[in-house]
Amino acid sequence: MLRSKGFKNVKKANIPTRHFIIIDEAAELASSGETDPKVKEIKIKCENIIKDIARRGRASGMKLLYCTQYPTVETVSSQVKRNLLARICLPVDTATASGVVLDEGGAEKLPDVQGRAIYKRFRKVEMQTYLMDDDLINKVIEPHITFKSRGEKSSASLNNEKTSETRSYTTIFKEV
Repeated sequence: MLRSKGFKNVKKANIPTRHFIIIDEAAELASSGETDPKVKEIKIKCENIIKDIARRGRASGMKLLYCTQYPTVETVSSQVKRNLLARICLPVDTATASGVVLDEGGAEKLPDVQGRAIYKRFRKVEMQTYLMDDDLINKVIEPHITFKSRGEKSSASLNNEKTSETRSYTTIFKEV
């Protein structure tokens, strides 16, 4: 789309809208170890889509946030990992798990402080993430979340309305 208009990336095209694709519990989509052939086939398709988003999404304004509590080489593909601009690793139990995320140890030695993490782009930096309790989320963020199902123009609020039978939702955060 961008290349057909003569642009190589979203910044040069001056496209103000950025889209965040957030995959939480990404290990659930890993095909390795899956024994059910039908489920494995679906998971392989998901992995291929995620790899494509990681590889080509950035240029079109899509940012991938790939989250897992189980970082292994099976759950974090090298192709996805290489295309992530930055990585944040909270405490893990082994240097191996830290290495999967950061390409080196360190996260296994983080102090027992809730929200302590290592941020890595070009070098590692220990950081403190912000802790948002449920009350703050309900007050500040929830009013700005809209769920839209794919292919539909109508939207539902967070009061458990469904906009499609498939229960496929796209979360939209509105800027305030």
